[in-house]
Amino acid sequence: MGAGFVFVFYYLGVREMWTMKGLTNIPEDMKFLASVATKHLRKDGIKYDYSPNSLHEIDQLFCEFHDEGCLPDEMGNSIFCAGAYVGEVIRRVHGGQWVLEEDGAYRLDVGNGVLCNPIAKVEKLLANGMQDSTHAFFVGLDAIVRARKGGRYEG
Repeated sequence: MGAGFVFVFYYLGVREMWTMKGLTNIPEDMKFLASVATKHLRKDGIKYDYSPNSLHEIDQLFCEFHDEGCLPDEMGNSIFCAGAYVGEVIRRVHGGQWVLEEDGAYRLDVGNGVLCNPIAKVEKLLANGMQDSTHAFFVGLDAIVRARKGGRYEG
């Protein structure tokens, strides 16, 4: 399953798109990259609906890659697209804006002083397994954002 996931991202030309476009419209490019992940994953019979619970599927998939011994250097496109998906889940719940930081990292600014890096979280999930769950990342981030806004996540 892992090799097919990497192949599809390579086959779809995502790497070439990044090089050619240079992510010139970061918010739209991140939405596009997230949609690339959802289209491929739906072919595997998994529905990615941008809900917080769908992050369990990202966790399961990347933990399988971790268990297979896949390395982040081998899966850059997959990490980037899955990270864009995780960020879009967060953005759809809390709003926010994708930004390119001075260090070259793409982060999501959800406001109230909260900045997160979903792409790095997916890379850590691949490297470390379930201890770096994207769903747990969402729940923790959600608690911080809601505390600053005066509410809480009930999911």
